[in-house]
Amino acid sequence: MNNAVEQFIAERDALPLPKITRTRSGIEFYPADMHWNFRDGTLNISINFSLLPEACSPMLAGLKHTLIWYFENRAPKTVCGNFTDIVWIMRVLAEGKKGKIDRINPDDIASVMTLSAKAEYRLARIRGFLSKWSELGYLGVSKDVVSALNRLAPKQNPVGVAVATLDPKNGPLTDLEFEGIQIALNNAYAKSEIGTEQILLCYLLMALGVRPVQIASLKCIDLIVPQTPDGDYFLKVPRAKQTDQLTRSEFKLRKLTRQLGEPLSAYAQLIQSDFVNCLPDVREFPLFPQRRDTHYADAPGFEHHSTAYAISSRVIKIFSKLSVPSERLTEAIPMNAIRFRRTFATRAAEEGWSLLVLAELMDHANTKNVQVYAGLTSRVRAQFSRKIAMDMAPLAMWFSGKIIRQESEATRPGLTSRIIDLRVDHTGASMGSCGSYVHCGFARPIACYSGCLDFEPWLDGPHEAAMDYMLARREMLMATTDARIATVNDRAILGCAQIILRCREALAEEKHD
Repeated sequence: MNNAVEQFIAERDALPLPKITRTRSGIEFYPADMHWNFRDGTLNISINFSLLPEACSPMLAGLKHTLIWYFENRAPKTVCGNFTDIVWIMRVLAEGKKGKIDRINPDDIASVMTLSAKAEYRLARIRGFLSKWSELGYLGVSKDVVSALNRLAPKQNPVGVAVATLDPKNGPLTDLEFEGIQIALNNAYAKSEIGTEQILLCYLLMALGVRPVQIASLKCIDLIVPQTPDGDYFLKVPRAKQTDQLTRSEFKLRKLTRQLGEPLSAYAQLIQSDFVNCLPDVREFPLFPQRRDTHYADAPGFEHHSTAYAISSRVIKIFSKLSVPSERLTEAIPMNAIRFRRTFATRAAEEGWSLLVLAELMDHANTKNVQVYAGLTSRVRAQFSRKIAMDMAPLAMWFSGKIIRQESEATRPGLTSRIIDLRVDHTGASMGSCGSYVHCGFARPIACYSGCLDFEPWLDGPHEAAMDYMLARREMLMATTDARIATVNDRAILGCAQIILRCREALAEEKHD
C-alpha cells in the first residue's frame, strides 16, 4: 500500500463519527457511545464495544463506521450477528499476541480456518461483513482479505441437518410427540396451569409454522373476524426475513380454523379492553404484548410489543413446565418455537404439497430452503406390534392417571360411567370408568387410552383385548388406506400398553403380599 492511500485511510478514520444516525427503520442512536443499546421493531439491540479486546482498539473506528452502514442498510438482527462474530474473531487474533492489532490480514484468515470446523463456519458467516468493511475503505481489514476469503472459500454451516436426520432434540416432532404436546397443552389449560395467552401462542406456532418474530409483530387489528356466522377467520401475518423487507411492511393472509379463530378473537377483545388507554387506537395494540420491562418496548410502531426472543423464551418456559414425554427419548421433549416450524413443514410435505406451495406456506422467497423436507415424504413409519408397543410404553408414558381395583374407587361410580365396547370384549366387560361429569364426544375407548386424565382403568379390565383390537385395526388401515390414517391411534396403543404393564405390576405386588 503506497503512502498516499495510507494517508487517505488514516484521514478518513480520523473523521468524527456522526453525532446521531438512524437504522434502516428510522430508529436513532448515538455512534460515539461505547454501548449501542436501543429497541428496533421487535428486537432489543445491544452492541457493546467494551467486549472487544484492548489489543484491537485501533480497529474500533473502522468497525463502528461499518456497523453504521449495516444498520442503515440491513436488518438489525443481521448486524447483531455480525458484531458477535467480529468480537469472536478479534478475541481469537488477540489471544497470545503482544502489542496492538490494527487490521485483519490474509494470514489471520488462514489461521482462523485451521482452528476447527465450527471456526470455519463462523468465518463463512462473517465473510460478507469483512468484504464490506474492506470495500468501504475503513481501517481494520486489509484489502487482500477479500482475495484470501475468495481463495480459501470457507465452508458454510450445513443447514437442514436436524430436519434431514429427524433429530429427536432439534428436528421435527413425530406424530406421537405432536399429539402428546397438544394433549399436554389442553390438559394444562383445563387445570389452569397455563393461561389463554400461552395456549393460543403455542397453537398459532403449531398451526401456521411462523417465526417468533412474526408472532411478536402481530397486532390485534391483524385478526380478520368474519361478518357472517359461516364466515372464515383470517390472520394478516407480517412477512419477515425478506430482502430489503421492513417488518410489518408486507403481509400474508393465513386462514384460521374456527376452533382457533374464535378463541383468538375473544382473546384479542380482552387484550384491547385491558389496555384501552395505552394507545390512541386500541386495535394497534400487540396481540402478545410485553408485560414486563415495558419501558424498553418503545420502538415507534411497536409500542408494548414483545421481542422475538421473548416469544421464543415463553415457548421454552411453557414446555419446561409441562415436561411432555417422548417415545424417542428418556427425557422430556426439548421444545422451542423452531421445532413447531420444522414440524409444520414436515407434515405439509408428508401431505404431498409441492415445494412451491411449501415455500409459500413457510414464507420463503424460493424453494431452496424447503427442499430438505421433500425427502421426508417417503419416511417409513414404525410397524407396531405387541412387542414394540410394550417396549416403547415405558418411554412414552402416555397414561398418567390412576388405576382402580374396584368400581367403588371410581370418581363417578355407576353404570353410566363404565367404558364398554363390544368390539373389544363380547361379554361387555368394562375397561374402566370415566371420571368426567361433562359429556364427551370422543370415541371410546381409543380416546380414553390416548391419555385422557378422566379415564380410570379397572385393574381387571380387558386391556389386553383392547390393544389386540387397536393393533388389528391399525394393520387393516395400513393395508387399505394411507399410512397417516393408519397411525392416528398409535398414541392410544402405547397408552394401553402402559396400562397393561402397570396392571401387571399391581397384580404381581398383590400376589407377592
